[in-house]
Amino acid sequence: MNKFCGKVLLFGEYSVVKGGNGLALPFFDYSGQLEKNCGSVDSGLEDFAKFLRNSSILNDTLNVEAFMEDVQGGLRFNSDIPQGSGVGSSGALCAAIYSTYHKGKDLCSIQNTSDMSEVKDHMSLMESFYHGSSSGLDPLISLAQKPALVKNRNNIEFVDFKEKPKLNLYLYNTGVSRHTSPLVHEFLKQCEEPEYEKKTQEFIEISNQLILASMTNDYKSFDELFYRLSKWQYLNFRPMICSSVDSLWLEGLESKEFYLKLCGAGGGGHYIVYERVPGEGRFSKACKVQF
Repeated sequence: MNKFCGKVLLFGEYSVVKGGNGLALPFFDYSGQLEKNCGSVDSGLEDFAKFLRNSSILNDTLNVEAFMEDVQGGLRFNSDIPQGSGVGSSGALCAAIYSTYHKGKDLCSIQNTSDMSEVKDHMSLMESFYHGSSSGLDPLISLAQKPALVKNRNNIEFVDFKEKPKLNLYLYNTGVSRHTSPLVHEFLKQCEEPEYEKKTQEFIEISNQLILASMTNDYKSFDELFYRLSKWQYLNFRPMICSSVDSLWLEGLESKEFYLKLCGAGGGGHYIVYERVPGEGRFSKACKVQF
Protein backbone atom coordinates (compact mmCIF):
# COMPACT_ATOMS: atom_id res chain seq x y z
CA MET A 1 0.00 0.00 0.00
CA ASN A 2 1.00 3.65 -0.44
CA LYS A 3 3.11 5.46 2.13
CA PHE A 4 1.92 8.73 3.66
CA CYS A 5 4.34 11.29 5.02
CA GLY A 6 4.28 13.50 8.08
CA LYS A 7 3.98 17.27 7.94
CA VAL A 8 5.68 20.34 9.40
CA LEU A 9 3.82 23.57 10.08
CA LEU A 10 6.80 25.80 9.38
CA PHE A 11 5.00 29.03 10.25
CA GLY A 12 1.53 29.78 11.54
CA GLU A 13 1.29 28.00 14.89
CA TYR A 14 -1.26 29.89 17.00
CA SER A 15 -1.43 32.74 14.46
CA VAL A 16 -3.62 30.64 12.13
CA VAL A 17 -6.36 30.30 14.77
CA LYS A 18 -6.39 34.12 15.02
CA GLY A 19 -6.75 34.67 11.28
CA GLY A 20 -3.06 34.78 10.33
CA ASN A 21 -1.38 32.82 7.56
CA GLY A 22 0.42 29.50 7.77
CA LEU A 23 2.96 27.58 5.70
CA ALA A 24 2.90 23.79 5.95
CA LEU A 25 5.30 21.33 4.31
CA PRO A 26 5.21 17.58 3.75
CA PHE A 27 7.92 15.87 5.79
CA PHE A 28 9.19 12.75 4.07
CA ASP A 29 11.64 11.62 6.77
CA TYR A 30 8.63 10.19 8.61
CA SER A 31 5.91 8.07 7.01
CA GLY A 32 3.38 5.32 7.59
CA GLN A 33 1.34 2.82 5.59
CA LEU A 34 -1.58 0.46 6.10
CA GLU A 35 -0.79 -3.25 6.18
CA LYS A 36 -3.34 -6.06 6.23
CA ASN A 37 -3.44 -9.38 8.08
CA CYS A 38 -1.07 -8.40 10.89
CA GLY A 39 -2.66 -10.52 13.62
CA SER A 40 -4.93 -9.39 16.43
CA VAL A 41 -7.45 -6.57 16.15
CA ASP A 42 -6.08 -3.05 16.69
CA SER A 43 -8.56 -1.62 19.20
CA GLY A 44 -7.67 1.95 18.23
CA LEU A 45 -8.52 1.37 14.58
CA GLU A 46 -11.65 -0.51 15.62
CA ASP A 47 -12.85 2.51 17.62
CA PHE A 48 -12.01 4.75 14.68
CA ALA A 49 -14.03 2.54 12.32
CA LYS A 50 -17.03 2.77 14.68
CA PHE A 51 -16.65 6.56 14.69
CA LEU A 52 -16.63 6.65 10.87
CA ARG A 53 -19.64 4.35 10.75
CA ASN A 54 -21.65 6.87 12.78
CA SER A 55 -21.00 9.70 10.30
CA SER A 56 -23.45 9.84 7.39
CA ILE A 57 -21.11 12.14 5.44
CA LEU A 58 -18.12 9.80 5.74
CA ASN A 59 -20.29 6.75 5.07
CA ASP A 60 -21.30 8.32 1.77
CA THR A 61 -17.64 8.91 0.88
CA LEU A 62 -15.79 5.92 2.32
CA ASN A 63 -16.40 2.19 2.25
CA VAL A 64 -16.50 2.02 6.04
CA GLU A 65 -17.70 -1.59 6.12
CA ALA A 66 -14.68 -2.72 4.08
CA PHE A 67 -12.45 -0.79 6.46
CA MET A 68 -14.07 -2.44 9.49
CA GLU A 69 -13.71 -5.86 7.86
CA ASP A 70 -9.99 -5.27 7.30
CA VAL A 71 -9.60 -4.03 10.89
CA GLN A 72 -11.18 -7.26 12.14
CA GLY A 73 -8.71 -9.12 9.93
CA GLY A 74 -5.69 -7.48 11.57
CA LEU A 75 -5.20 -4.18 9.71
CA ARG A 76 -2.35 -2.04 11.06
CA PHE A 77 -0.97 1.41 10.38
CA ASN A 78 2.77 0.84 10.54
CA SER A 79 4.37 4.22 11.07
CA ASP A 80 7.58 5.80 12.33
CA ILE A 81 5.89 9.19 12.79
CA PRO A 82 6.22 10.10 16.49
CA GLN A 83 2.88 10.60 18.20
CA GLY A 84 2.22 13.81 20.12
CA SER A 85 5.17 15.54 18.46
CA GLY A 86 3.52 17.95 16.04
CA VAL A 87 4.55 16.18 12.84
CA GLY A 88 1.21 14.79 11.70
CA SER A 89 0.91 11.19 12.90
CA SER A 90 -2.91 11.16 12.98
CA GLY A 91 -3.03 13.16 9.74
CA ALA A 92 -1.03 10.51 7.89
CA LEU A 93 -3.32 7.78 9.23
CA CYS A 94 -6.44 9.66 8.08
CA ALA A 95 -4.90 10.26 4.65
CA ALA A 96 -4.08 6.56 4.30
CA ILE A 97 -7.60 5.45 5.21
CA TYR A 98 -9.26 8.14 3.09
CA SER A 99 -7.35 7.20 -0.06
CA THR A 100 -7.56 3.43 0.48
CA TYR A 101 -11.28 3.22 1.24
CA HIS A 102 -12.62 6.09 -0.86
CA LYS A 103 -15.63 5.07 -2.94
CA GLY A 104 -14.77 5.44 -6.62
CA LYS A 105 -11.45 7.31 -6.44
CA ASP A 106 -7.87 6.11 -6.12
CA LEU A 107 -5.00 8.12 -4.64
CA CYS A 108 -3.93 9.66 -7.96
CA SER A 109 -7.48 10.81 -8.74
CA ILE A 110 -7.84 12.40 -5.31
CA GLN A 111 -4.47 14.17 -5.57
CA ASN A 112 -5.46 15.63 -8.95
CA THR A 113 -8.82 16.96 -7.75
CA SER A 114 -9.06 20.61 -8.81
CA ASP A 115 -10.96 21.71 -5.68
CA MET A 116 -9.60 20.08 -2.53
CA SER A 117 -11.95 21.91 -0.15
CA GLU A 118 -14.36 18.96 0.10
CA VAL A 119 -11.45 16.56 0.66
CA LYS A 120 -10.16 18.83 3.44
CA ASP A 121 -13.62 18.97 5.04
CA HIS A 122 -13.93 15.18 4.98
CA MET A 123 -10.52 14.65 6.55
CA SER A 124 -11.17 17.41 9.09
CA LEU A 125 -14.16 15.38 10.21
CA MET A 126 -12.07 12.20 10.31
CA GLU A 127 -9.24 13.72 12.34
CA SER A 128 -11.67 15.24 14.84
CA PHE A 129 -11.81 11.71 16.30
CA TYR A 130 -8.26 12.24 17.57
CA HIS A 131 -8.22 15.95 18.43
CA GLY A 132 -11.82 16.92 19.18
CA SER A 133 -11.61 19.41 16.31
CA SER A 134 -9.33 19.63 13.29
CA SER A 135 -8.66 22.00 10.39
CA GLY A 136 -7.99 19.02 8.13
CA LEU A 137 -4.63 20.53 7.17
CA ASP A 138 -2.40 17.70 8.43
CA PRO A 139 -4.14 14.89 6.51
CA LEU A 140 -4.47 17.13 3.44
CA ILE A 141 -0.69 17.75 3.35
CA SER A 142 0.00 14.04 3.86
CA LEU A 143 -2.44 13.11 1.11
CA ALA A 144 -1.36 15.71 -1.48
CA GLN A 145 2.34 15.59 -0.49
CA LYS A 146 2.71 19.25 -1.47
CA PRO A 147 3.50 22.45 0.47
CA ALA A 148 0.43 24.53 1.29
CA LEU A 149 -0.23 28.15 2.16
CA VAL A 150 -3.03 28.68 4.68
CA LYS A 151 -4.97 31.95 4.53
CA ASN A 152 -7.62 32.87 7.08
CA ARG A 153 -7.84 29.33 8.47
CA ASN A 154 -10.02 27.78 5.76
CA ASN A 155 -8.46 29.01 2.51
CA ILE A 156 -5.67 26.58 1.60
CA GLU A 157 -3.59 26.88 -1.58
CA PHE A 158 -0.89 24.46 -2.70
CA VAL A 159 2.46 26.10 -3.34
CA ASP A 160 4.98 25.36 -6.07
CA PHE A 161 8.46 26.49 -5.02
CA LYS A 162 10.09 26.95 -8.43
CA GLU A 163 13.31 27.87 -6.65
CA LYS A 164 13.70 25.98 -3.39
CA PRO A 165 14.68 28.27 -0.49
CA LYS A 166 18.25 27.62 0.65
CA LEU A 167 17.72 27.69 4.39
CA ASN A 168 19.25 25.59 7.15
CA LEU A 169 16.12 24.52 9.01
CA TYR A 170 16.00 21.46 11.25
CA LEU A 171 13.57 19.58 13.47
CA TYR A 172 14.85 19.28 17.02
CA ASN A 173 13.17 16.38 18.81
CA THR A 174 12.78 16.75 22.58
CA GLY A 175 11.35 13.26 22.94
CA VAL A 176 8.63 14.74 25.15
CA SER A 177 5.05 13.94 24.13
CA ARG A 178 2.47 16.70 24.43
CA HIS A 179 -1.23 17.35 23.86
CA THR A 180 -2.30 20.20 21.59
CA SER A 181 -5.78 21.05 22.90
CA PRO A 182 -4.87 22.33 26.42
CA LEU A 183 -2.15 24.61 25.03
CA VAL A 184 -4.41 26.10 22.36
CA HIS A 185 -7.20 26.53 24.90
CA GLU A 186 -4.86 28.41 27.26
CA PHE A 187 -3.64 30.63 24.40
CA LEU A 188 -7.18 31.58 23.37
CA LYS A 189 -8.05 32.27 27.01
CA GLN A 190 -5.07 34.64 27.31
CA CYS A 191 -6.15 36.39 24.11
CA GLU A 192 -9.28 37.51 25.94
CA GLU A 193 -7.01 40.00 27.73
CA PRO A 194 -6.64 43.14 25.55
CA GLU A 195 -2.93 43.59 26.29
CA TYR A 196 -2.06 40.02 25.31
CA GLU A 197 -4.30 40.22 22.24
CA LYS A 198 -2.38 43.32 21.13
CA LYS A 199 0.93 41.47 21.54
CA THR A 200 -0.47 38.58 19.52
CA GLN A 201 -1.18 40.87 16.57
CA GLU A 202 2.52 41.75 16.49
CA PHE A 203 3.37 38.04 16.46
CA ILE A 204 0.92 37.38 13.60
CA GLU A 205 2.45 40.16 11.52
CA ILE A 206 5.98 38.80 12.03
CA SER A 207 4.81 35.30 11.09
CA ASN A 208 3.03 36.53 7.95
CA GLN A 209 6.15 38.44 6.86
CA LEU A 210 8.30 35.35 7.43
CA ILE A 211 6.08 33.32 5.13
CA LEU A 212 6.43 35.96 2.44
CA ALA A 213 10.21 36.07 2.88
CA SER A 214 10.34 32.26 2.59
CA MET A 215 8.33 32.24 -0.62
CA THR A 216 10.31 35.06 -2.26
CA ASN A 217 13.77 33.88 -1.11
CA ASP A 218 14.34 37.16 0.72
CA TYR A 219 17.05 35.76 2.98
CA LYS A 220 17.99 39.06 4.64
CA SER A 221 14.42 39.69 5.78
CA PHE A 222 14.01 36.03 6.73
CA ASP A 223 17.07 36.20 8.98
CA GLU A 224 15.90 39.35 10.77
CA LEU A 225 12.30 38.19 11.10
CA PHE A 226 13.21 34.73 12.42
CA TYR A 227 15.18 36.37 15.23
CA ARG A 228 12.21 38.58 16.09
CA LEU A 229 9.84 35.61 16.04
CA SER A 230 12.14 33.47 18.19
CA LYS A 231 12.56 36.26 20.74
CA TRP A 232 8.82 37.01 20.80
CA GLN A 233 7.95 33.36 21.41
CA TYR A 234 10.62 33.00 24.10
CA LEU A 235 9.19 35.97 26.01
CA ASN A 236 5.47 35.35 25.45
CA PHE A 237 5.01 31.59 24.92
CA ARG A 238 6.62 30.34 28.11
CA PRO A 239 4.15 27.45 28.69
CA MET A 240 4.85 26.19 25.16
CA ILE A 241 8.63 25.97 25.68
CA CYS A 242 9.56 22.79 27.54
CA SER A 243 12.41 22.88 30.04
CA SER A 244 14.71 20.72 27.92
CA VAL A 245 15.02 23.40 25.21
CA ASP A 246 14.82 26.55 27.33
CA SER A 247 18.57 27.03 27.78
CA LEU A 248 19.27 26.07 24.15
CA TRP A 249 16.69 28.60 22.95
CA LEU A 250 18.27 31.37 25.04
CA GLU A 251 21.77 30.37 23.93
CA GLY A 252 20.75 30.81 20.31
CA LEU A 253 19.24 34.24 20.90
CA GLU A 254 22.35 35.41 22.74
CA SER A 255 24.96 33.92 20.38
CA LYS A 256 22.90 34.62 17.23
CA GLU A 257 24.33 31.45 15.68
CA PHE A 258 20.92 29.75 15.58
CA TYR A 259 17.32 30.48 16.56
CA LEU A 260 14.47 28.25 17.74
CA LYS A 261 10.73 28.46 17.25
CA LEU A 262 7.72 26.30 17.96
CA CYS A 263 6.72 23.50 15.61
CA GLY A 264 2.98 23.28 16.10
CA ALA A 265 1.61 23.72 19.61
CA GLY A 266 4.90 23.36 21.48
CA GLY A 267 5.05 22.02 25.02
CA GLY A 268 7.30 19.18 23.84
CA GLY A 269 7.60 17.18 20.64
CA HIS A 270 9.63 18.91 17.94
CA TYR A 271 10.91 22.46 17.67
CA ILE A 272 12.26 24.15 14.55
CA VAL A 273 15.87 25.34 14.49
CA TYR A 274 17.18 27.90 12.02
CA GLU A 275 20.96 27.60 11.85
CA ARG A 276 22.35 30.91 10.62
CA VAL A 277 25.93 29.70 10.17
CA PRO A 278 25.96 26.62 7.91
CA GLY A 279 28.52 23.89 8.39
CA GLU A 280 28.86 24.25 12.15
CA GLY A 281 27.47 20.74 12.59
CA ARG A 282 25.59 21.57 15.79
CA PHE A 283 22.36 20.11 14.42
CA SER A 284 23.79 17.77 11.79
CA LYS A 285 22.06 14.75 13.37
CA ALA A 286 18.65 16.47 13.37
CA CYS A 287 16.19 16.03 10.50
CA LYS A 288 16.50 18.80 7.92
CA VAL A 289 13.33 20.52 6.74
CA GLN A 290 13.06 20.44 2.93
CA PHE A 291 10.83 22.68 0.83
